[in-house]
Amino acid sequence: MGRPQDWIAEQTGRAPMCSPGRLGVNQRETRQAFWKYIADGLPIKAAALACGVSQPRSTLVS
Repeated sequence: MGRPQDWIAEQTGRAPMCSPGRLGVNQRETRQAFWKYIADGLPIKAAALACGVSQPRSTLVS
């Protein structure tokens, strides 16, 4: 049932791409560092960048 295993390769002309998985934003160290920077008075954008997380991804950290 469903599509054959090599269906995507036939459609696109290339091998299937592997998913890199979810970014490591939910790692405990990242969250702790983010909240430490917030407690120290940094704005959200600066705290996110200080932790190595982009500002749009900071909503997942908080």
